[in-house]
Amino acid sequence: MYSFDDQNPVGGSETCSSVRGRMLCACAGMVGVVVFAAAVRRGEAQSKPGPTDLATERQKYDEEIAGALQPVQKRYVTRLKALQKLLAKKGDKVGAAAVEAELEKMGAAIAQQMRYPIEGKWNVKYQSGAARTYVIHADGGVEFVEEQQTGKFAKNGDDVLVDFGDNKVERFHWSTVLVVEHYNPKSDYGTAPPKLTGFAEKAQ
Repeated sequence: MYSFDDQNPVGGSETCSSVRGRMLCACAGMVGVVVFAAAVRRGEAQSKPGPTDLATERQKYDEEIAGALQPVQKRYVTRLKALQKLLAKKGDKVGAAAVEAELEKMGAAIAQQMRYPIEGKWNVKYQSGAARTYVIHADGGVEFVEEQQTGKFAKNGDDVLVDFGDNKVERFHWSTVLVVEHYNPKSDYGTAPPKLTGFAEKAQ
């Protein structure tokens, strides 16, 4: 008997030129592709780093969102303040009051965004060598562990402050890392440079 192309005997060696041979070669090729793709996927799975700590990944996400929103919010607040001055100049008390209410909402929103990305335990190291441990809660509460004092985030314009009731105040802000500015006495805030500047690291 002869193969379908009448070239190669069925009992003889089958090359890719015969119909059956072409089918066998195609199947072999597909198997080879599948095996190669699986090997590539295994290699990628071994070489690509994956998130091992969901909380850490979520924190990074929240920080990026807050960082992306911040410039937009600042521009909006600037425009609102300019509008408020214009309305006040025109004698539109109702309009100015409405803008003031919107500014308060924005202040609360910005303060809220500041809280969640930094919820947890932080070690603050100041340039003087002093150190503090803060535990920051989702509701904006802040514990000063070493002194067993408690405070809460408060919004003052574009700044987020913490006052522990000891005539000192600290300003928290992001600048690639979490920066803590220490004002002592608190009357220095807004009128003089901070006495100390610290950088916070999340405790493991």
